[in-house]
Amino acid sequence: MRFLKYAPIAGIFIAAGIAIAPGVAHANITGEKLLEACSSKKADALAACDGYLAGVADAINTAKAGNICFPAGATVKQFRDMALKELQAKPEIRHQTGSTIMTPIFASAFPCKKS
Repeated sequence: MRFLKYAPIAGIFIAAGIAIAPGVAHANITGEKLLEACSSKKADALAACDGYLAGVADAINTAKAGNICFPAGATVKQFRDMALKELQAKPEIRHQTGSTIMTPIFASAFPCKKS
């Protein structure tokens, strides 16, 4: 149930209506659709993937949620690689929303340093 602590963040994404493709609301962006876009050879699909991942990261950063601190050098290409690795390794999570999948990935990769 560790995903429950990220539920408020998911609400931000749904309310914001972040989309991966024109006319597709965020709530419909499953891991399956994210995997399809992020592994595509088409520039527009990759741009949609990168835009979606950047939006998720930006929303998390803006909300200061989940004890996630993105380093200055983090790139969208890095986010895409992280998404692909997780989605290819765990097909059982692909029914979840992209933000539900990415939030714990970001939390694990970019934890805030304890002061």
